[in-house]
Amino acid sequence: MTSTGAADQYVARRNYIFRRMFGWLTGIAIVVIGGATAWAGVGYLDGHVTVSARPGSVVVRSCEPADPGYTCTGTFEDDKTGEKTQGAALANDRDAIPSAALPAFKTDDGYTATADGELTTAKLSRALFWLGLTDLLWLVGAFFLLTGYQPRPPLHYGPFIGVWRERERRFGRVTLEEGWHVVRHERGPALPILVVVTVLCPVLFVGSWLAGGA
Repeated sequence: MTSTGAADQYVARRNYIFRRMFGWLTGIAIVVIGGATAWAGVGYLDGHVTVSARPGSVVVRSCEPADPGYTCTGTFEDDKTGEKTQGAALANDRDAIPSAALPAFKTDDGYTATADGELTTAKLSRALFWLGLTDLLWLVGAFFLLTGYQPRPPLHYGPFIGVWRERERRFGRVTLEEGWHVVRHERGPALPILVVVTVLCPVLFVGSWLAGGA
């Protein structure tokens, strides 16, 4: 290879990196932010995959002293479905009069006054929302990383137009059209993954909305 050919390759490689470097850095930042939202979403799940606690109230029939506090028995009524379950026993820190309605959650292990460590429909809704946001951020971040996409400066007129054009001439910009071309023709294996992630995004957001209204 001649020195001229090596120099041309160096210049081409340098220009390739300059054109895409800002896009790559932006993509990394977006993916990192998506990691933070994913952590938040997983945290809301409390280690569960399905809802493990349904909110409602126990209508007290009687309370007996226990160690500690009291054990109140009565009828549990689900806040969402209105379903009633007889013989619900709820640990309470104080005595309650008959017919009093005590806030409670129905779990696989019985009834509790708090939903600590349990997955409620409200927590599931928030988890799906944050995971949907994660999916969207990772989709955008992946596009930046795969293509080095850089939006062109919005300024097309005015006293600084020469400066912007000089920057474009020196470093260039990867347009949206160029980015799609790269994804379709140069990043073929990644395309099915991007399609799946794109479809999953509205599914998660719709699931969040449905869980919130469940």
